Amino acid sequence: MEENIIDAAKSAIQLRVTSGTISEHTRNAQKITKEWRTACYNLDPSRILFEESVHPEFNERIDIIDREEMTAYELKVSGNNASNEFYKDIVKIIVWNKLKPSNKIKKLIFITVKDGRRFLDKKFIEEYLVALNQMGILVKVIYI
Repeated sequence: MEENIIDAAKSAIQLRVTSGTISEHTRNAQKITKEWRTACYNLDPSRILFEESVHPEFNERIDIIDREEMTAYELKVSGNNASNEFYKDIVKIIVWNKLKPSNKIKKLIFITVKDGRRFLDKKFIEEYLVALNQMGILVKVIYI
């Protein structure tokens, strides 16, 4: 399923535009995300959760959860400030696991465009991923 979800992101990201106003970029990112979520949902509607709330009191959602593998997927359409989104998404997983100990997320797949590499290919982040893995959360970064 992981490969299929990543392939769906690759397909959806082809809709990405690299010029235009901030509003146009925002609408484009929303269109890409919607396309990706729909493609993932269609893979297996009984298995895929999308826009799953971490908790009703928080305004934080996880893009996609494969509930069979308990793998979360987050898509960052723009490479700009990918590290900020990356850290925030990890915190969502940590909080989810604290609040839902019987339904823990085991893995996070963070998907972003190749432009995000300049923010994420850092020695500190490598060490952070090792520490998270030791805590029982496997994190993979996928560049498309």
